[in-house]
Amino acid sequence: MPMTVNVGLSRKRSANYNSDGVTIGLSAELDQSLLTQPSRLQGEVAKLYIQAREAIERESCGDEPAPTGGRFASHSNGHARSGNGGVRPITPSQTRALHAISSKHHLELDTLCEERFGKRHGELSIREASELIDHLKKEVA
Repeated sequence: MPMTVNVGLSRKRSANYNSDGVTIGLSAELDQSLLTQPSRLQGEVAKLYIQAREAIERESCGDEPAPTGGRFASHSNGHARSGNGGVRPITPSQTRALHAISSKHHLELDTLCEERFGKRHGELSIREASELIDHLKKEVA
């Protein structure tokens, strides 16, 4: 009779007013006889963790789609990945930061965004917003 082993990993990153996280949960059925062979059981569990780490690394880098066969979720500040190639919209924290910086230095935020990206601040991606925040911090500080 098989036994079920569940493995779960999470990774969270924060940078430039952006928080991003990836979580994976894998389930595998293993032969119950492994309970009498602890070193082999640990080896099988270690293999599952390696698979989970590799999947999280791929998802974190955006190189490959999420694997099938496991429960997989990706999230970022309450924003799910959008259907336009994984580009996620500006976060509320980034919006507040851009408003604060531009207001403090009497800059017109939408004009800056139009000049730099060809769109208004509410249409920026997370990456574009981070780039603009970094730029403004360096240029107007």
